Amino acid sequence: MVNKNFGFGTQIRKSPYFDSTIKWGATSFSVYNHMYIPRDFGNPEKNFWNLIEKSILCDVAVERQVEITGPDAYKFIQLLTPRDLSNLAVGQCKYVLITNNEGGILNDPVLLRLAENHFWLSLADSDILLWAQGVAINSKKFKPRIKARIRKNKQIINKNIDDFFGWVKGAELVELKDCNISEDPVRPELSVSFRKSYGRKIYGVKFKKEIHAVMCFAFTNKVPKDVEELDKFSQDAHLQSTHRGQNVGQIAIAYTVWSKKKGGGKLIVKEVYKKIKKSNHLNRLVTLSPLTEMATKFHSKNGAKLLQVNETTQNFEYEIIKE
Repeated sequence: MVNKNFGFGTQIRKSPYFDSTIKWGATSFSVYNHMYIPRDFGNPEKNFWNLIEKSILCDVAVERQVEITGPDAYKFIQLLTPRDLSNLAVGQCKYVLITNNEGGILNDPVLLRLAENHFWLSLADSDILLWAQGVAINSKKFKPRIKARIRKNKQIINKNIDDFFGWVKGAELVELKDCNISEDPVRPELSVSFRKSYGRKIYGVKFKKEIHAVMCFAFTNKVPKDVEELDKFSQDAHLQSTHRGQNVGQIAIAYTVWSKKKGGGKLIVKEVYKKIKKSNHLNRLVTLSPLTEMATKFHSKNGAKLLQVNETTQNFEYEIIKE
């Protein structure tokens, strides 16, 4: 298929982004999971160097989802793949192989765990929906609900994509002089003075002159188990830095975070991570979080690992890999 004289059949689906790919110059398509996927935008060499040296936005709606739910969904998913899923947390993705009864590879999807027994398989190009249904029927041990997810309402999807990329591109991490502590859902009792003394800092994600998420930090050389230890350890690190003429502490302790806009919390974690990764003296990013399901879900979904559970708090750590 060349230029704009495409012969699209109704038996093959178009992605939610199909019209945009035509608008931006797609010159050829192929079929992937019964859906059209753009393969070329007119200059293969330019496309290649854009991918290597710059960045590109791809229509990967063809990686369609097979959804598996039900009380035995986890056991059934584990039956489909040889990869150990015992450590797959809710909100986490893993690259898996789907194999047949002889170990042959049928597909290599990305598996997302949405809930304890709720999974999505984002597929490469083969009919795993039919394979999974066949396995469920023939195993006679499982009765999962297996279905293909259909993307709908491309206007809403396109608008959300545009809003997302505008938000990420225009956001920046800034140090704040103060904050409204009444908005803090975790530790509203801590004054602005506490949050600013002994080298502690308040950071915000700024977008269009507004703060959309806030995270408060103390800098220590030990991991605190409560606010009292946080106060003591940050004072000690500050005193040591004063005497030695060094920066305060080696560990950034995020002891509270809140979002003013959907997605702000995730973005501030990402921006703080990048800042600490570039730091010359900070080498760890650890939280001092409450013992709540919300805190556990938030940090687990953003890639942190549970470090320890204390009497009234828990610590998560974001692994910092220095370049």
